[in-house]
Amino acid sequence: MKAHSHAPARMAEHCRDGCCWQQRASASHTDLSRARRDVATLFSRRNTSIWLSDAPEFPLRSPAQDVPDVVLAEGQAQIDWNRPRVAIVGTRSASPHGLLDAAELGALMAEAGVIVLSGLALGIDAAAHRGTIKAGGIPVGVVGTGLDQVYPRRHGELHRQVHRSGALLSQFWYGVGPRAYHFPIRNRLLAVLADVVIVVEATAAGGTHSTVDHALGAGRPVMAIPGSRRNPAAVGCNRLIADGAIPLLEPDDVLTQLGMVVPEPMGSGEVTDSTDSADRDDELLGALAGEPATIEQLAQLLGLDFQQVTQRVGAAIDAGVVLKDRGFVWPS
Repeated sequence: MKAHSHAPARMAEHCRDGCCWQQRASASHTDLSRARRDVATLFSRRNTSIWLSDAPEFPLRSPAQDVPDVVLAEGQAQIDWNRPRVAIVGTRSASPHGLLDAAELGALMAEAGVIVLSGLALGIDAAAHRGTIKAGGIPVGVVGTGLDQVYPRRHGELHRQVHRSGALLSQFWYGVGPRAYHFPIRNRLLAVLADVVIVVEATAAGGTHSTVDHALGAGRPVMAIPGSRRNPAAVGCNRLIADGAIPLLEPDDVLTQLGMVVPEPMGSGEVTDSTDSADRDDELLGALAGEPATIEQLAQLLGLDFQQVTQRVGAAIDAGVVLKDRGFVWPS
């Protein structure tokens, strides 16, 4: 991801005009030449790349309305943006089955060589990123803050992993924190960069629908995983399918939508029972009841020994269902 030589000057002009994306770069920089020097120094120090919408390198596969003028990108990986790209999105209040679906999709897309974009939010986003990273794929986090900000705070390690394995993208200047109106802007960028947008779980109303609206406006296909009518986190997906979204019944459906060759099924072998795994995650989340707990506390609540709980928590962390920090297990 290379910065264009003229980009710091363009960036400084945005700063001077007070419209550096949605926030001033620095209120004190009234001198354009000084702003140019400061911006160039900052970008060099952070190894920032700048995408300008009118440059041929801007990774937009097909035209879309309302494309941002400038996008900042950071990351240690060299990414071939000509690869197929999917956005995996969904609710922060995901079910254990939804988290497993998101992690599995991220992993399978990674194995197929597909770039996986998501928003680094709680729930579905985090599970998709973790599944992608675990499979050795390319995660791309599109954020609604400056690239030096971590939101939510508990995603510090995930933020670093995405930066190390893939890329972080933002329309917002360094130091800009989260604001409610930033996330529809983030969702627009997420939608237009994807070839296909996948909704794993969504409630009846929420930010996921903003991403879907932007995707449809940009002519991007939207796929959704159907779910039980008894699951509040599936209501949005079911309605999207009723309104014309493409049902995602098997992961290979995504590859077909991308125009990729679907691999032949492998010979019979050991198959992981995802239903049993989801049931165990349900028990674990029920014991947590939305609050952090230690392994010892979980062992008492679940009636299991320390080793059993440790193994169960480890599997749930890999699936993106829970996090572990400072000795406490947290719902993801």
